[in-house]
Amino acid sequence: MTNISQLDLLRKFNEKEANYNSEMTKIYGHRYTEYKEKYNLLYEFKQEPDFPPYIMIEQTYKCNLSCPICIHGYDKIKKQFDVNENGSVMPFETYKKIIDEGEKFNCPSVSMMVNDEPLLVKDLEKRVKYAKDHGFMDVIMVSNGNLLTEKRMKSVVESGVTRLLFSIDAASDETYKQVRPGKGSFSKVVENLTRLHKYKEENNLKIPYTRASMVINKENQHEILKFLNFWSDKVDGIEFQTFSYYYNENRNLIPDIKEASKVEDFSCSEPWHKVIIRQNGDVLPCCTFYGYDIPLGNIHKNSIHEIFNSKGFKDIREDVKNKDYRINACETCANSLYKIDVDKLISIN
Repeated sequence: MTNISQLDLLRKFNEKEANYNSEMTKIYGHRYTEYKEKYNLLYEFKQEPDFPPYIMIEQTYKCNLSCPICIHGYDKIKKQFDVNENGSVMPFETYKKIIDEGEKFNCPSVSMMVNDEPLLVKDLEKRVKYAKDHGFMDVIMVSNGNLLTEKRMKSVVESGVTRLLFSIDAASDETYKQVRPGKGSFSKVVENLTRLHKYKEENNLKIPYTRASMVINKENQHEILKFLNFWSDKVDGIEFQTFSYYYNENRNLIPDIKEASKVEDFSCSEPWHKVIIRQNGDVLPCCTFYGYDIPLGNIHKNSIHEIFNSKGFKDIREDVKNKDYRINACETCANSLYKIDVDKLISIN
């Protein structure tokens, strides 16, 4: 594929995202555009938040894969942060408590997962619908795509999910087996996403927006352009994500191609625009694996609003704004990221 064709692909993805935002604006009007504008201001620390515009809910601390880029790939560490009793799912009453408070504060967006696989939650569709019925505009789901059967695909779409984002990390079966070991199948993911894309086209659906992402690491760095080309006709967008090692567990996966470089001027805004709520009610300031080290409250003891406006949360917001990473987990995270100059890679190939 030529440079121009690859650049055209990127333009096509931008158009699809613009179409999604346009469709959401038609549905929600000024409330949606205001949400996007305020979100950007929080990224730039230009507005002090009173309530997070984005709530991420860990429905269950489970996944059907054991990827080496993820905490689920390391049993000892995974068990250390396991708060689920017998692998249970967050009770619906707890979930309802979160959504109801979000509605009270006009919260616009919610994620159905954090680092877990949402399709393992049997009543996921009921939970999505409850969020939609209670004022959440943007209902987001990130999945590895293996469990998205035809029946489940239709029910998830019909429940009201607005963004279906797929973590895939490979463009071939061989690489997939390396980066996504466990009970997964590359061919099944391809089949499931192809079916979803066809379903959207046949029904002229701009929502949900779909995306395939790749966390670039040493095991898949040779497939960056192949990933772009392979998935381009199966999703609305492609995202290449920065690799972050987790303490000393997977530094061997740091990408080492010439377009890779350590992120030196790291900036974090996570505690400014989101909260993460775990299956047991613990509230975290960020969705990285390092966030598990920083519980700042529990919704069974205090409200989300109280926790988000607590001294602990405000202190960490001020720390990241000033790039003063005093918490060990934050400091380690800030020094763990490696990025790839994908635009440069495209321009020379």
